[in-house]
Amino acid sequence: MVKGALSAEINKRTDMKTGYQVQISYIITQHGRDLDLLLKIKNNLNNSGEIKLNRGKNGGNVYQYRVRNIETIKNLIIPIFSNFPLKTMKNLDFQDFKLVAELIEKKEHLTPEGIEKIRKIKEGMNRGRNTNNIN
Repeated sequence: MVKGALSAEINKRTDMKTGYQVQISYIITQHGRDLDLLLKIKNNLNNSGEIKLNRGKNGGNVYQYRVRNIETIKNLIIPIFSNFPLKTMKNLDFQDFKLVAELIEKKEHLTPEGIEKIRKIKEGMNRGRNTNNIN
């Protein structure tokens, strides 16, 4: 099983005009025994992104493949999930992820209003999603 995440992060940064940095990430996490799978995925995505070793909860080796570059996300990751939509609620997270990417492309993340829009979208992603209102 491949464990993946689409995330949006807003980090406090005093050196940024708005005081915040917005960053989106596509992440795949695998046990160390499946490192070859992550290397193949990275290779198929033009060797973009990075693979890092993280210690698992039980002390095991866990690797993460992470793509943060907005151009790579826009030109590779978003088209994949647009052409091959996820059949789970994760597709709703993808739609929000794509919306945040569009706001970043429009440079809206560089304004306080844009940061607030992204914050509201982010709050509803992944574990923050209210599943009671979904058909």
